[in-house]
Amino acid sequence: MKQKIKVTNEKGEDVTMDRLNIIGQNGNSGLHYDKIEDRPRVDVSENEKVSNKINSYLTSDNGDIITYMEQEYPEMTSEFKRIQQEQYKLFCRKQYNYGKGNIMLGGDIDNTDDRKMALSGVVIRMNDKLNRLMNLILKNKKDVVDESVEDTFIDMANYSIISLLVNRIKWK
Repeated sequence: MKQKIKVTNEKGEDVTMDRLNIIGQNGNSGLHYDKIEDRPRVDVSENEKVSNKINSYLTSDNGDIITYMEQEYPEMTSEFKRIQQEQYKLFCRKQYNYGKGNIMLGGDIDNTDDRKMALSGVVIRMNDKLNRLMNLILKNKKDVVDESVEDTFIDMANYSIISLLVNRIKWK
């Protein structure tokens, strides 16, 4: 015998449907929609309102998420782009000084083992930066190297992008 449940459809109407068991992936028990007849109806959450606003914006003529974000959060998105430009300038200056060999360790980008070695080196550098941040921020140690916390954040962001360049075989 199928169990009946009461749900609200897209039009906001209460309808009765058969209970639906959805078996989950990877062997988990999945979702089970139980009886909800006695439960009070819940209003749309604030997140759903924002999602609806974004979705209606994106489905309108010429709508896109970048324009939406730049209109809704102009200061944040402008600063994000400014930081990316600062990050790129630092990357170019350091790359000019070091050259690409410091990442590839003399290896061949097209060789899987050499790429793994290069990525391992970048991970070690990122770990060094992370430990530096932990000492400066969490343990309140004084900086004696004259490298700001922001510089360290930018270095970590650049190492992340360098990792992507190596992984995508674009470090040439």
